[in-house]
Amino acid sequence: MHEWYILKSVVERRDKKYHISKKELNELIINKTDVKIIKELLKSGNLTLKELRERIKRTRISIYFSLKKLESFGFIIKNGSMVSLSENNALNIFKKLVSEKFDFDYIIGERLDVLNSLMEWKSPDDISHKLGMSTSSVYKYINQLMPLLDKSKNRYRIKRDKRLLMEFVRFMRDDMKSKNKEFIEIWSHRDEMLIKTGKPFDGALTSFSRFHEFGVKINDDYMNFMYYFKPKKNLMPEEILVHSIKSSENKDMLSHSIAFFMKNKEIMNQLMIERLANKFDVMDLWMDIYSYITNNENIKNRDMFISKDEFRRRFGFECSVKKIGENMKGDTDYSDEVLLISK
Repeated sequence: MHEWYILKSVVERRDKKYHISKKELNELIINKTDVKIIKELLKSGNLTLKELRERIKRTRISIYFSLKKLESFGFIIKNGSMVSLSENNALNIFKKLVSEKFDFDYIIGERLDVLNSLMEWKSPDDISHKLGMSTSSVYKYINQLMPLLDKSKNRYRIKRDKRLLMEFVRFMRDDMKSKNKEFIEIWSHRDEMLIKTGKPFDGALTSFSRFHEFGVKINDDYMNFMYYFKPKKNLMPEEILVHSIKSSENKDMLSHSIAFFMKNKEIMNQLMIERLANKFDVMDLWMDIYSYITNNENIKNRDMFISKDEFRRRFGFECSVKKIGENMKGDTDYSDEVLLISK
């Protein structure tokens, strides 16, 4: 009966809302009904609401909520009583996960929040602090998610070979954030913030949004967003580079960061890049870039790098140096004040 009151309060926009428990709110993120609906539509194509109800054995109310949610995510299209799947990148990822027999229980409720936190190395205490979740709950979810995770001492992250899962989690994270904000936060620390947004923002353009100024043409697919750093200030090339590495969501994006470095290494300082990479928690990727361009096979995140042949075809020049420090600016080329900005 309580589901009816939830529906009634939403549809009729009553001032007095029915109380929804934390558990119910978590299940409004991704739940089993959502997954069942998509799987049925993948098998059968267009279905009426009546057919959906008969096939997935759920109440009208739960189907109603799921359809509203899936429509907002761009997964489905409703035409009268007919429901069909839309065509977009997120749904394509979902289809591939289904074909790989992915267990969608891993992304139901708060597990999705935990996975979102584990896109990069985090300790249980880090996750607890970020999500406002008890440490015992974090450990419980980590134990449930272990088949998907790497572990290093007391830190965890999603396995790098789970690219589809990472893309799906990233989409869900960005979609939810964009519903509540006009921008998506990529990184923040104290009063500093790196964001991407579809609208002008009060900050300094950075990352891929500045590459054209440095001779690197960006694929139009990445220009749906603008990247900003706040507070607004004049940014050094090293900062723009590291911001782009932090913003890179796949190997295609990271290849542009590498091209930026190769074209502009003479005006950049290696020590500053390393300090910034540490600050923005991308030291692993920066060391992989170092290995990649110096032809060292010791690359941890191999799936974040295109082949050297593909790089040459894409950018028109070789990606290879004997040593990164060659022809780069030294510390003496910068004032102490500039060198300290990366600390």
